[in-house]
Amino acid sequence: NAYGRSDLLPVIGFGEYLTDVLARPNKSYRDEEIVRIASADLSSTPTRASFERTTRALSDLADECVRRLLDDERIAVIAMGKYGAQELNYASDIDVLYVGPEDATPAVRRLMQTMNGPPVIFRVDADLRPEGRDGPLVRTLDAYRSYYERWAQVWEFQALIKSRFAVGDDATGREFTALIQPFVWPEVLKPDAVEQVRVLKARAEAEIARRGLQTREVKLGIGGIRDVEFAVQLLQLVHGRHHPELRERSTLGALDVLGAEGYIGEDDAAELVDAYVFLRHVEHRVQLESGRQTHTLPEQDGKRELIGRAMGFHDLRSFENAFARTTAVVRSIHERLFYRPLLEAFATAPDIRFPADEAVERLTALGYDRAPRVRDAITKMTTGGSRRAKLMRAILPGVLGWMAETPEPDAGMVRLADVTNHLDAFPHILTMLRDEPPVAELLCRVVGTGPVLAGLLEREPSIVSVLGAEAPEQHPRVLALSMVRRATSIDAAVTTLRRFKDGEFVRIAARDLRAGDDPPAFLSVSAELSDVGDACIDAALQVAWNETTAKQHTAPSGSFAVVGLGRFGGRELSFASDLDVVFVFDGHDDESARRFHSTVSERIASLLGATPPIFRVDAELRPEGRSGAIVRSLGAFREYYERRASLWEFQALTRARHVAGDPSLTASLLEIVTPRVWPRELSSADVDEIRHMKARIERERVAKREDPRFQVKLGVGGLADIEFTVQLLQMQHGFAHPNVRTPNTFEAIGRLQDAGLVETRDAEWLREAYLLLNRVRNRMFLLRGLVTDALPSRDDEVERLARSLGYGRMSRSRFLERYMRVTRRARRVTDRLFYGED
Repeated sequence: NAYGRSDLLPVIGFGEYLTDVLARPNKSYRDEEIVRIASADLSSTPTRASFERTTRALSDLADECVRRLLDDERIAVIAMGKYGAQELNYASDIDVLYVGPEDATPAVRRLMQTMNGPPVIFRVDADLRPEGRDGPLVRTLDAYRSYYERWAQVWEFQALIKSRFAVGDDATGREFTALIQPFVWPEVLKPDAVEQVRVLKARAEAEIARRGLQTREVKLGIGGIRDVEFAVQLLQLVHGRHHPELRERSTLGALDVLGAEGYIGEDDAAELVDAYVFLRHVEHRVQLESGRQTHTLPEQDGKRELIGRAMGFHDLRSFENAFARTTAVVRSIHERLFYRPLLEAFATAPDIRFPADEAVERLTALGYDRAPRVRDAITKMTTGGSRRAKLMRAILPGVLGWMAETPEPDAGMVRLADVTNHLDAFPHILTMLRDEPPVAELLCRVVGTGPVLAGLLEREPSIVSVLGAEAPEQHPRVLALSMVRRATSIDAAVTTLRRFKDGEFVRIAARDLRAGDDPPAFLSVSAELSDVGDACIDAALQVAWNETTAKQHTAPSGSFAVVGLGRFGGRELSFASDLDVVFVFDGHDDESARRFHSTVSERIASLLGATPPIFRVDAELRPEGRSGAIVRSLGAFREYYERRASLWEFQALTRARHVAGDPSLTASLLEIVTPRVWPRELSSADVDEIRHMKARIERERVAKREDPRFQVKLGVGGLADIEFTVQLLQMQHGFAHPNVRTPNTFEAIGRLQDAGLVETRDAEWLREAYLLLNRVRNRMFLLRGLVTDALPSRDDEVERLARSLGYGRMSRSRFLERYMRVTRRARRVTDRLFYGED
């Protein structure tokens, strides 16, 4: 008589278990409530609201049963697991802890015996207590505190996330809740905390795999309920320490906050909510069908179809497809969240939520010098409800640590605020920063290493995305050409080319910064920068040629080429390098042809030099320098090199290579100069001239106030020592040993060694100095934004330089010691091989 017809039909129609409960002659309060809850559940569409209503009702029922049977008012019963989160299912154990005096143990035993039956009211499980089954059932507050301070494992604190005071002594329950907070949400997690949680999850998965239930187990199977819960709880353990809003007991409530506050993607959060609700409804129906504590879909098709129909599906196949899709989605998201490297990065991050009056002390302790400035930058990044602000709040603990390790932490934080302020329009970049911590860390390193890269990112925020990219699949030349061909105007072509170059510049520089104390990294950096230079020259040539042809209504016959010289020719560009080139054409050498090719050459330089410049093109190594024509015919080059060229011009051509245009024309030009660049014998007068030229350059270009020991290019053991030594040896031996004819200095050292022209030790010393000096030069440009070859004179600037090179904190002396040792060795080699001194 307690139920109406509409209540009984879904219950009787679902399965034997509920029908048996209804048929019991002396039905208990618990049985009546189970039937009532199940009736409402089975009569409803499986939604989040119906799930939350059902699980809350089951949890309230368990509370009431415990309350009615607890006969010692001194005890506080602490609900754990799904019971604590008020997410109980029909056949759940109720996980509990008991807090009270030790002499209350008999009352607890009586409670558990009655609850566990027979008949079973709810199975009570106290195994989550300290020491598990071996520990006492009841502990005092002090005993719990002592255990959590000394012995507790990470999984025990993970379990306490869902704990709540259920019934019993109210004061004791409140004290226990307060007691556990610093243990569940510590300032810093144990170093292996994240890994411990992952190991625990892996063990559970291994057991399910052993039993062959990976695809039928709703709770522990692949993509099952536990995948959602473990991912959520791990994120809570890591981030909830500093963000109380994440300290939600319920899985769905925690997902809501994680999505809303940017800790996971909103789409991921929504998909996990839908999946969790679906899987928990399936779990409920599996248990109602069998009347057992099970989480496994039945083997019989008929029973699975019954469960599917109770979920609203018309046939078994539709239900099984939905189940497979759901578990696949869960597994995919679980693997991204549960194994996210960001978790390790943040697990040991300090709390950033400190009062304003503590900011100076806390930020200084982290390594920041100008705390008010840093605090203002943090406020700018994290204030408000925008997606960007939420994300920055989520990753800020890691950001503070990463930025503190950069050469310029304070200025870097200000630059980061300026860059991220523009990222609201780029949600994919925000997602990348959250989900790929190496990219977020690299962004900190980039903006914390001077104004150059940060300025590029602020000017074009979309470039931040390249920090997560490796080298493009297509060659830069192909990319650049395709970009300018799609441009609808000259201005659009220049803008596109500038964006391309800036993106590649940032990507390459970021890779170099990531390399740390790795001198050989310069080789790949310089080669990639040179490829970008080639690409920009080639693209500018296409634009300039088409534009000039359109204006002059014709183009001369013959060919045109751009030849690289200097560091560009050697494919050894640095971040501050100009592109040294000469322009040459072949065919009719009349006024019209010269005018056309001059226009093209000048236009290449002006297109790439437009403000802000893409590259500065320097054509002053051409015959007669600035006073000479910017471009000459092949015949004019031949006449000049045969009659008027100086020795230094032939020395410069040891580093010549083809860059753009017609490669056969470049080959013809280099063939013309071969007898002088690679002579059968370099006379003693020529050797003396090269030596005098080097001395004159050093005398004229090194300022008197500069210490030559710390001049990277022209100082003792500097780049000029190495390059002049290598080029002299190449010119002396290039005729007899053609293999040493390479424009690349580093490669030339190896070839000279292979030819027996340089001893192994000398080659090693030259290589070591060459790599170190070039990296120092690169870093000085990134840190200062200025082209300079003198090491900083101030100690703090040298310290920043050393940190940028990967030497760590307080490394100024260590860096200078290495710099002096390396350059002294290089100078000893130069004295012997270049100056002929014993």
